[in-house]
Amino acid sequence: MNKTTNISKRQHSADFKARVARAALRDASTVNQLASQYAIHTTQVKSWKRLAEEGLRLLFSDNHAKALAEKDHEIEKLHAANYELRKIDVALAKLHITPDGDVTEHESLPASSGLDDVGRSPE
Repeated sequence: MNKTTNISKRQHSADFKARVARAALRDASTVNQLASQYAIHTTQVKSWKRLAEEGLRLLFSDNHAKALAEKDHEIEKLHAANYELRKIDVALAKLHITPDGDVTEHESLPASSGLDDVGRSPE
């Protein structure tokens, strides 16, 4: 007879993992004591401590600052592109194309468009 066990994986929150990792970094308790205190396996304590140590090293490296600056620049480019697309969307919303292909321009946006004249949603 095949005996199966019903073991469900526990999913721990980021806050819980951070709390355990901070306690492990303090070195006030042994890994076994922390595992017992938080009711987790010793491998988890070691793993989360190692991740925290690696994260701290990355946080203070030159590459991290460069990566953050590149990410900020990319976000700014995406905001600018999004703004341009919204302007195009507004311009297209002002056009009315008939089934036979004639194009006419509306004086203002239809009230149902939900966009102002620069393509932003009203706040």
